[in-house]
Amino acid sequence: MGFSGGWAGAASPEMQANVLKHIFVRLRAWHDEHDQVADAALLENLGRLPWILAALLPLLVTGCYLSWGGQIIGAPSGMWLPRLIGWIDLFTLLGLLVLLMVIRWRRLNERITLLSRLLPGFLAALFVGFGLTLSTLSQWLLPSATMYVLCCVFAGTLLLIRPRVMALIYLTSFAIFYMLLGHTATSLGVLVILRFHGGLAAALGMCLSLVLWRRYALTELLSRQVHAQGRVLETQNAELERQKVVLERLSQHDPLTGLLNRRAFEVQADKVVSRSRREGTALAAIMLDLDHFKEVNDQHGHPAGDLVIKFMAHVIQTSVRETDLVARVGGEEFMLLLSATSALAAGGVAEKIRQRVAQAPIELGRDMVVQMTISAGVAAWEAGHTGEFEDLYATADGALYAAKRAGRNQVVFADETQKMHPMSSPCLV
Repeated sequence: MGFSGGWAGAASPEMQANVLKHIFVRLRAWHDEHDQVADAALLENLGRLPWILAALLPLLVTGCYLSWGGQIIGAPSGMWLPRLIGWIDLFTLLGLLVLLMVIRWRRLNERITLLSRLLPGFLAALFVGFGLTLSTLSQWLLPSATMYVLCCVFAGTLLLIRPRVMALIYLTSFAIFYMLLGHTATSLGVLVILRFHGGLAAALGMCLSLVLWRRYALTELLSRQVHAQGRVLETQNAELERQKVVLERLSQHDPLTGLLNRRAFEVQADKVVSRSRREGTALAAIMLDLDHFKEVNDQHGHPAGDLVIKFMAHVIQTSVRETDLVARVGGEEFMLLLSATSALAAGGVAEKIRQRVAQAPIELGRDMVVQMTISAGVAAWEAGHTGEFEDLYATADGALYAAKRAGRNQVVFADETQKMHPMSSPCLV
């Protein structure tokens, strides 16, 4: 009573419905997966066909020889049945030869067409039908379902075809085999055994075909997933590399002007100084500072000050060589390091920048302009120097403060005897 009650509870309509729903969902998922790999499986299958057909030809030739040579076991000499089987083998052989030539000629194993879609299923049906025919006819010689079993296994293990197609082929072939055995089986006992063997062969072939297809489908889907993830990783890596470049640039450059920041400038300046010592060339440094820059921020705001800083950076960049180092080392302070440059040449560069700044009004928007001036300090080492960058930096910075103390808007050398005359004083408009 308890057992029956427990079984009834386990087999309740709700549980049965859940089980059926789960099966339906699983089959639907399989169907969707099979749709995704159908074309790839077809191309894989078409690639196998020429080799499968070529392997079958010697077997059929052997079958023709044995049939017409009267070597079939149990076949009396001159009996018509072996020769009929031989003719079946021959026509099958010729058909496969023609099919193999058509596949090669039309390149059916390399592209998907309507004919190539039908070809694998047709061959599976042909193979199973061939085994069915021989097993049915052989009942008059030797009761056996061996050929039908072999062909079912052959089709299920070598041909990559969707399970629903193979299920139709196996069910149809077994139904035909079941009916024909009723006309060719020699006894009731043999009939029952052969029908059982036929059903077992169809079931075995279907299982093998299903396993083969599912294994291919899962492998193909996993391969696609791996490739997709690989592409995603490549994209992510490319993005990370791009961000790395951006971060490296941000870590080395001033975000407002795009010039080198102080830290990056000092690192590169040490290399330039070392190369200058090694090659025995001259080296010059210029320190620049905007005069009365605080007044611009106080009167017009920091956005206006940013415009002035950008203008100053543009003037400097367009006044030096590409090989020269330029950096914003402070709020309104800039430094230049000029390789293979004498003191007078560096002074000429500084004076050029000073004049361009003093002569170019800077637009701040809303019909408002400001005219700025700069002060500059120049320090230089002659060829064959043995100094360090810190010394050159301190010397140029001292020259800059000398220019500030002297009244601004001028270029001052570390050697005061080379001092350049100032231009007009700054004014705001």
